[in-house]
Amino acid sequence: MSTRKALCRGRTLSLTLILACVAFVGIIIAQSFYHSINDPHQNHNHVTQNHTHHSHDNNNLSSTNTAATCLRITSALNVTAWPGVIYHKDMNTSNPMIYDSDFFSSVEEDDRHARLTIDQFNEMRSSVLTPHLINAGFQSGGGYPTRTFAKRLMQQTLMEKEPSRPLLIVVFGNSFTIGSNCGESSSQMDEDCAWPGRLAQRWEKIVGSTLLSPAKIKITWRMFQENAQSSLNIAQKLPAIIDEFRAKNVTPDAILLDNTITDRLISVNRPWFEAVVRVLVQSFPGTVIVSLEDAIPSFVNVTNANDRVKQFIRGLHQVQRQYGLTVVNIAKMVRLLHHKNENNTQLNPIDLLWPQSTHMSSFSGLKLDDLVTRQQGLDPVYWANFLPKVQKTKHAYNPQNHPPWPTHQYVADAVMYALLRVLQTGLGCNSDGDGEMMDPSLFSRPYYPETTVAPKEEIDACFICQSPLDQINAKSTCYTDKNITNFTNNTGKNNNAMPESKKDANNEVVVTCGDWKWTTDKRNRSGWQSDQFRSIIRFRLKVSNTPTILLTYMRSHELFGKLRVTFRPVTKGHQEEEPLGCEDVDNLHNETLIPSLILGGSIPKFSLWETAVFPFKLENHDVKSKDTWKLLNQTVLSRMTGDNDVEYVDVYVENPNEFGAQKRIKIQVLISC
Repeated sequence: MSTRKALCRGRTLSLTLILACVAFVGIIIAQSFYHSINDPHQNHNHVTQNHTHHSHDNNNLSSTNTAATCLRITSALNVTAWPGVIYHKDMNTSNPMIYDSDFFSSVEEDDRHARLTIDQFNEMRSSVLTPHLINAGFQSGGGYPTRTFAKRLMQQTLMEKEPSRPLLIVVFGNSFTIGSNCGESSSQMDEDCAWPGRLAQRWEKIVGSTLLSPAKIKITWRMFQENAQSSLNIAQKLPAIIDEFRAKNVTPDAILLDNTITDRLISVNRPWFEAVVRVLVQSFPGTVIVSLEDAIPSFVNVTNANDRVKQFIRGLHQVQRQYGLTVVNIAKMVRLLHHKNENNTQLNPIDLLWPQSTHMSSFSGLKLDDLVTRQQGLDPVYWANFLPKVQKTKHAYNPQNHPPWPTHQYVADAVMYALLRVLQTGLGCNSDGDGEMMDPSLFSRPYYPETTVAPKEEIDACFICQSPLDQINAKSTCYTDKNITNFTNNTGKNNNAMPESKKDANNEVVVTCGDWKWTTDKRNRSGWQSDQFRSIIRFRLKVSNTPTILLTYMRSHELFGKLRVTFRPVTKGHQEEEPLGCEDVDNLHNETLIPSLILGGSIPKFSLWETAVFPFKLENHDVKSKDTWKLLNQTVLSRMTGDNDVEYVDVYVENPNEFGAQKRIKIQVLISC
């Protein structure tokens, strides 16, 4: 391996800046409280472990000013006083003239239904989401992360200048978290309707009405939710995600895990949820980890659930306790709303928080399949047995897994309440908000249990690549000179002859056809980019005998389109073979000749890095990885012999976008585990 090649291997800089900053919480602290918590002798990245210092800190926290602060927190925790929902069109987040004719006959009908439902929701919300109910669904987590979270927030609130780094909240989830089936109207974007977006809006509204310095508090939301994503898929992506944060020298302040709907299919056979939690707790010991338990019917009525679901719920609760996670238990809240007694008798049959029916209904109560939309001569389709009466506005199914927008608002409010409670505990207030101190041991050193809930050998079998074998990163200094080996001649065709230097053919990044180039922008989003149809770039990764490959690429709007990926194994002694080039594009478009996979690169708005994972093994029920594993198996795994003479894998990316404006693709990072 050449010196240049060696320098480009290993862990290198990577990152993305994300989404819009919105105001967070900043109340909570008066200027006179600044020195009591922002002691210049403290290390604000870690809680001091000296007990004498704890005593000094606790005395400061029990001051009169702290008591006033705790009272304001208590006031903010009164969920019945939170403002009502505002129709998304009144916030200028959607084109008011758009509607889906499958559900409504006009935009006026769409708007009329939406406003009526919002009015009904706002009228009944405080009687559904009572302080008793929301508190029943909350479970406090470990003291060290809560303390760290509170200190980070206070540092931002009391700084005279704008903070150099926003608070960072990371969200993992699945189709529910994305907002499938969620829409106040048929034109509302899923991500705006989903609970993470509503959580951001809720923070902004409360900050604007109650807090001291909202302009100073900035928060970045990093969204990693995907359709069908489970803890297994999170585990596959963690190498790239952790690398992103380390490269930028940032640590998440809170991580929200909402994968229970999909995990119930994955984490019964293998403890992927616990494996992910262990890595997160070990990598980010001062980060608040919030675990959500969704309220699908089998979680709510767990007594009558099958043994697999019971085993999953039991294991979930054990992991939450073992690792000191903060918990938002929506299923428990739904059970309480139904007033189930010791004999599991449902005394209140109406669903108020999360619909439990697996079917939809007409306005008159006729049972309908969830695939039905409003068609000629048919009544509108509603969530069955649910109040307020919400009409279906989106083409998504399984209503118990993909509930309507009121459910998302309730979940957002429950998560917000949990984060405020974390802040309350981190400041040292008791639950009554009277300024009395909690047990100092709650704020001790980070907690990382040596013992596991699942057997240790099962945890070890859930492999998470924390130390990649190989990595190619566009942010590495060895690529920023923009010089890339290019085998394409001036006619745009691949040179038939190999380059004079065989070393060039073995370079880790080679343009084999077209216009690929290294580029960056003012936001430092470096990557290899192509805007030309049929352009090909090749990346060479060193692999193990059980390879998993991760490819991080840009997804964006307006200009960005799809990309085609394929692999070729490189055996020992054959590193200089001629690569795929311009003459091979037609074969690359023929699945029989060269298997490949198209990855989507276009999203409605924002610019986000996406990581595609090509795993060595396909777990049972892992529908998310089915296509990526199939490609790796067809091209690489099936060709690896017992002697394992495959030393590298060449990753080819082709630009398949011939028509339209969305012709651009950009690659940032490739990782081999």
